[in-house]
Amino acid sequence: KVGFGNWGSVWKIIPKDQSGRVQSVKLVHRSAQPTSAARLRALWTEFKYVGAFADDPHPNLIRFYAFVLTPSYALCVMDFHRRLMPVSLSESHARPYLVQLLSAVAHLHKHGISHNDIKPSNILLSSEDRPILIDFGFAQQHEVGHPNAFISSLSWGTPEYLSPERAKGAVHDERLSDVFALGVTMYEIVVGRTPFEETEDETFLNREALVEYYTRTLTGRFWGESNLSTSFTQLISKMISP
Repeated sequence: KVGFGNWGSVWKIIPKDQSGRVQSVKLVHRSAQPTSAARLRALWTEFKYVGAFADDPHPNLIRFYAFVLTPSYALCVMDFHRRLMPVSLSESHARPYLVQLLSAVAHLHKHGISHNDIKPSNILLSSEDRPILIDFGFAQQHEVGHPNAFISSLSWGTPEYLSPERAKGAVHDERLSDVFALGVTMYEIVVGRTPFEETEDETFLNREALVEYYTRTLTGRFWGESNLSTSFTQLISKMISP
């Protein structure tokens, strides 16, 4: 077992003969509880949406290989990547990650998929040091070419990474919200906190604190101190502009 939570667990699987690809299994237990059904839907959503471009994979997106459903559990088989994306990296170290992740998000959007939960904990590193975007439980699929493709009023996701429009449930373009979340994520990977936190110790655990955080996102500026280069500052500023 390499990970677990209220949603289920992740297991590393190794071929008995030690040959072939090392993979991982994301497992969700089934029960009569409503939360069980929601977790099962999220797992199926991941498999379905990522599988939608299985014939056109991207090196920075997790790959799924199988979905198995039994009376007791559901599971997805995917590539195994153990390393978590660290934070407080040097800017020079983080820049190639940003380029690759922007390419991955553009690839998703090309196929009509919005991720809707980009954050550091949803990025792993491969053995070749490639960032891998994972966890498509909040993803949505849109009809490419439709005039209202990607237009949504959904507000789900992780609060600290939601664009102002998405946070309040206003009509917005989910592609722009993905870009916003990636901008917040990359700032955090370099600085150690999001652009809207004044210190690393600041927390937003109740409604009043989240309202304050949301108000800060409307300004489109960085809070707290940072030593970012001008070019990196300008890029992230454009990504998080309200």
